[in-house]
Amino acid sequence: MAIPQYDLVIVGAGFQAPDVNRVVGHRADGRRIRADLSYPAMRLAIEYQGDYHRERSQWRDDIRRRGELEDQGWTVLDVTGDDLRAPTALIRRLHRLGVPRS
Repeated sequence: MAIPQYDLVIVGAGFQAPDVNRVVGHRADGRRIRADLSYPAMRLAIEYQGDYHRERSQWRDDIRRRGELEDQGWTVLDVTGDDLRAPTALIRRLHRLGVPRS
């Protein structure tokens, strides 16, 4: 998982550090939902979509999970390895979303 690297890219771009693996909501069955990275005050979850998420059952679960988070008032931002290698677009999105600067 590339979460520590994303944290470094985000902080390195001058944004406040996001929370890592924080519980941000609950599934319909009561299970907790943890976001890879999050800004709870903004209700922004950043989810890393690696190759594992291409498997059919995982992909379907990710879609349900995203919907449950959105129903609870969260914005979900998906990122991939491409965003880590060339973070310009990610940095623009974080700025557009109003992520606080450090």
